[in-house]
Amino acid sequence: MDRAVFARLAGARPLLDPILPGLSRAGDHGLLWWGTAVALGVSRGRRRRGAVRGMVALGLASATANGPAKMVFRRDRPDRHGIPLRRRLRRDLTTFSFPSGHAASAAAFATAVAMDAPVAAIPVGIIATGVAFSRVYVGVHYPSDVLAGVAIGVSAALVTSKIMPRRPYRPVRARPASIRVPALRPAEVYHERG
Repeated sequence: MDRAVFARLAGARPLLDPILPGLSRAGDHGLLWWGTAVALGVSRGRRRRGAVRGMVALGLASATANGPAKMVFRRDRPDRHGIPLRRRLRRDLTTFSFPSGHAASAAAFATAVAMDAPVAAIPVGIIATGVAFSRVYVGVHYPSDVLAGVAIGVSAALVTSKIMPRRPYRPVRARPASIRVPALRPAEVYHERG
């Protein structure tokens, strides 16, 4: 089934060729997520904390997916003969295929941002989904490689709550005044004016 889905995507119409190969390259070495973290970091409040959590999660996911996981499974990359030349990446990859490091990083960053800044997570999640899907689309991963990478990424993001406990989201409310001022009696009002 994995190979069948891959072959179907390899033969898909080139509607996304102008977008996905570039998006896939933008995910190299986490550069897309570093840039996104900087953009979130210059803002205030929960987005800043989400950016920090995202980078911690990205580091954990990338180290796991690109290190021990690839060495344990040692799966070869898919045959790219069916992938159109325009869609292919410019360089051949020499690392193992399973799991996808790009998908792990994307899922880790997006999930971590969602834990602290749910509104910011919507555009980040859309981009992360595009990066993960692009790895199959450009022919460098099987779908199961991407799914395994996403599972590693989500797990890494959840682990960050052990290092950075989550703060519950509560809107700021004004506290009722704790000091009560007694009302003035008419004689006191007159005395104050006099």
